[in-house]
Amino acid sequence: MKRDDFFTLLSEKISPLPAEERNKLYEYYNEIILDKKDAGIDEDTIIASFGDIDEIAARVLSEYPELKAEQQPVHQQQPVMPLNPPSSPKQRSAAVNVLIMIGLILGSPVWLSLILAAAVVLLSVIITIAALVIAFWIMDAAFLLSGFAGCFYAFWIIPQGPAFAFFCMGISLFFIGLGCLCAVGMVKLSVLSVRFIRWMLRTIGALPHRKAFQKGDGIHEKII
Repeated sequence: MKRDDFFTLLSEKISPLPAEERNKLYEYYNEIILDKKDAGIDEDTIIASFGDIDEIAARVLSEYPELKAEQQPVHQQQPVMPLNPPSSPKQRSAAVNVLIMIGLILGSPVWLSLILAAAVVLLSVIITIAALVIAFWIMDAAFLLSGFAGCFYAFWIIPQGPAFAFFCMGISLFFIGLGCLCAVGMVKLSVLSVRFIRWMLRTIGALPHRKAFQKGDGIHEKII
């Protein structure tokens, strides 16, 4: 089942709810769908994980005791005024569109500068994280290389001075152990850095979709 079909059926099942509560439920499920789609999960799989729509609607309706008044005898019930259907958005006149376009053109030095500044900041954060990770890997490689080089040098000078050779061997083994320990931590740090950058880019990329839903799109249009 696709998102449009899911929200169509859900809208029919929870029609007794106030418009505000329906909007909250739409936003709740849409946030879940967007987040899981960003994680690479198929839309049909996400919708299927919600379970049966009848059960969802029954559970939601049961959380509103005021709806039980509908179960009273007919002569005791108060007439319920139906919700007004959402009105179509008003079309802007050509003059307003021209004024908006002029405002965008005149304000372009400001908003273009802000967009460029935000892009530079984002790029700077990514470059800084990558540079730190690379610098730590270089430091770790230096520990390992110096340790192995020291071991080779210690074996080389054993005939000239065994005591000094064993001392160099101990120092070299220490650097090798330190390098191996740092390598384990660097692997985890690299994975976390990649995940953070992916999360940051995915979050920024998902903003237009979420704003589009909040403004209204098809069956998911907010009822005011």
